[in-house]
Amino acid sequence: MEPRPLIFPGYIAVRLPIALTLLACFGCAIVLKRSTSRRDKLAVGVLLLLCVAIIVILARSSADYAGVRHTLTIYFVMAILAGFATQYLVQLRTKMISASVLGITVLSCLPALAVERPWEYHNILGGGTSHAYRYFRNDGVDLGQRDKEIADYCRRKLEPVREVPYLIYYPSFVKPDLIGYRHLKVKALIDRDGEFLPPATVSGTFIVLATAVAPAIWTDYKALRDAQPVDRMGNILVYRGTYYLPNARADALFDRAQRLLEEPKPELPRIESLLKEGLALRPADFGGWMMLGNLNLLRGDREQAVTAYRKARDMTPPSPFQQLFEEQIRLVSTQPLNTVTPMRDPSVE
Repeated sequence: MEPRPLIFPGYIAVRLPIALTLLACFGCAIVLKRSTSRRDKLAVGVLLLLCVAIIVILARSSADYAGVRHTLTIYFVMAILAGFATQYLVQLRTKMISASVLGITVLSCLPALAVERPWEYHNILGGGTSHAYRYFRNDGVDLGQRDKEIADYCRRKLEPVREVPYLIYYPSFVKPDLIGYRHLKVKALIDRDGEFLPPATVSGTFIVLATAVAPAIWTDYKALRDAQPVDRMGNILVYRGTYYLPNARADALFDRAQRLLEEPKPELPRIESLLKEGLALRPADFGGWMMLGNLNLLRGDREQAVTAYRKARDMTPPSPFQQLFEEQIRLVSTQPLNTVTPMRDPSVE
């Protein structure tokens, strides 16, 4: 919830083949040589300033959800610098050295070229392509392009034995694509539009987007992260067994409560029951406490509303969000309740 200045340089460091990054750094040193033309130095200087500007802008933002895609312009600059290094090595008098260095660089890049979906590649600093999902939850790891593999897996291995799996995947793909278009029999573990509330302990087969098992502030599936998948299709993991997934139920409870709160005549007792169960499963969820504050505000219970908003503030990691809760607490404490509007969840953005 706070800008992290080093996250985007970190994304670049773990996404490119290490040899290619070293070649680009070497190329930057070559440009600074006295023999390099002034025109080339000026051009590279402008490009490096562009890279610095991009990094500074991103360091002040919270756009880490997009992974490396916001920094792709820097790739082109690094490619140009790597070109300077390549040119220098080719022109060396000792051809054996230049050929060896270039050969090692090319060989080091082959693992990245061999990945079917290049955006999934991570070097060893990021855990490698096979393990990077354990550390990153962003668009640079997966963007939902595995629907065909999921359909094929279900038809080959699950439908013959009449097994209906739970699916933890992008919600926008489940009903319109996998169920509506591909006619698969699958169950979304969290169905934001339906009435299904998953139990805290769930048994069966689970087809899971790999990034969903990475550590998360709220929707953390630790039981799956600690388990060994029985199958894998790129960044789609398949688990089979019984798992304690309290966050799946908490998500469903909070989603249902939010939808009910938005109705013209919300059923406040039912919403309160949903929120209290969700907060029992996930007591550190400031969104849940915020909704409970909104519910008590609608009831006209000033004391309980202030108590819930204070809990929300205290559960919020250090960020500008805390100030929003402070302002709401001030309004509820000092103003007529019929003039105070319920809070909108600041984490929506």
